[in-house]
Amino acid sequence: MEGGTMAAGDAENRRIRARHPTDRLSELPDSLLLHILSFLHMRDAVSAARISRRWRHLWTATPCLDFCSYGAELTPNFIDTALMLHDRVKVRAFRAAVCTGPYQNVSDDRDQFIMRVYNWVRFALRRGVEELHLDCYDRDYAYFFFLQESPLPDILYTCKSLVSLWMRFGIMEPPSRISMTSLKYLTLSRSEIDPVVLGNVLAGCPILESLTLEECNTSREECNTSGGLKVHAERANLKTLKISDVIYGQYLDSVYDLLISAPSITTLAIQGYMRMPYHMNDLSSLVTASVDLRYMLHWEVERGNYECLRDLLRDLSHVRVLRLCSWCVQVLSVKAPESSWSSLDFNVMSLELVVGFIPREFPGIFLTLRSFTKLEYLKIDFLDDIAEEYFVDETTYVIRNERSSPNMLRQLKTVGISGLLTLRAVAENRTVQKIREIYRNGFEFIRFLLQNSPVLEILTITDSAMPVSQQIEPSRTRFLQVCSPYW
Repeated sequence: MEGGTMAAGDAENRRIRARHPTDRLSELPDSLLLHILSFLHMRDAVSAARISRRWRHLWTATPCLDFCSYGAELTPNFIDTALMLHDRVKVRAFRAAVCTGPYQNVSDDRDQFIMRVYNWVRFALRRGVEELHLDCYDRDYAYFFFLQESPLPDILYTCKSLVSLWMRFGIMEPPSRISMTSLKYLTLSRSEIDPVVLGNVLAGCPILESLTLEECNTSREECNTSGGLKVHAERANLKTLKISDVIYGQYLDSVYDLLISAPSITTLAIQGYMRMPYHMNDLSSLVTASVDLRYMLHWEVERGNYECLRDLLRDLSHVRVLRLCSWCVQVLSVKAPESSWSSLDFNVMSLELVVGFIPREFPGIFLTLRSFTKLEYLKIDFLDDIAEEYFVDETTYVIRNERSSPNMLRQLKTVGISGLLTLRAVAENRTVQKIREIYRNGFEFIRFLLQNSPVLEILTITDSAMPVSQQIEPSRTRFLQVCSPYW
């Protein structure tokens, strides 16, 4: 009898809950709701006010203000209104990205828009912002900055609360006194930076750990004649330097140099187009280096590029971890048969190559394997699109004819190959001949490693591009067996 009464009570409770559903989300404490809102773009955070009365003004206290939208629906007026209604004393993050131009979301004249941006920056700084992301770039004019001659307010360079700063604002003209004592991460994108100014900025950031320069000093032709980009970083705290230096078509004939002197950094990443030599003066603490010139996969490899890349690798010969993209490998292939790096003592112990197993890559691949005699770990990232782009090449290279040199692969213990089993070629209807050639090259290379690595302990072949839920179908496995007799 008692059990029947309890069952009836539970049924009644369910009926009551059905008639009066509980808004459990709105019952959460404000701190948790604000944490949820901090992950949303500001337009979405404002729209959340429609959920219930509890949410109506909640967005005005969110600690993260994200206005990074390149769509036409985000206007400077929207940002101004949101900041006027925002009543939180502390702002942890402020992000704003506003495009200019006749088809974008800015209709102000130049001076009026500059004043808006200044006000946004002052708003964030006065509320102790820790992360500031400011993108005010004219996307209708690929080589000119809307705010090219308008430096940011001086108070930015004396902010004590900033931990992370990302900005694309044109010319960088800080005041003589720079004191950003909390800044750890600095990214400058498409900015015009004088080497002396950059040195002063770095000197004013005593605990800076990471510096990223994206396409700096490449927008104006006169900047290229001044010597390109020079980075002198003497601060002991700076550990990571990333440089993305893509030069656009109209500046390909300009004189452009990259000079780096940073004795304290341990990680260096270089991205972009290499036409002139890169000079590395002092990288004595460098452990990890990545040279990724993938933007130039559609350009012909020139013989002059070999000397530039060879000199760069000579400057990086002391690193223990090295990553090279397909374009680098192809450049090394240009003179691989006649190249001898025996005079160079490479300390590379871990090598990552991003390749497509195309014929013109293999001379460069084997040149690195012969040169890096201390190599213990080899990682191959197979990119299917590289194979498609270059398969028209008539270069022939027979891996079976490759012979191991005395010290080649003698310390190699671990090999990891990822992406080779994606079989995107099948989905994209490539010819059977292309597919067979890709896998024949790949598995011939694996066979070479197995036959010439006396201390090899681990060989893994993974399909990193395929979701874990998708397994290789038996029909595809049989296809791989047909492509290579070593499977």
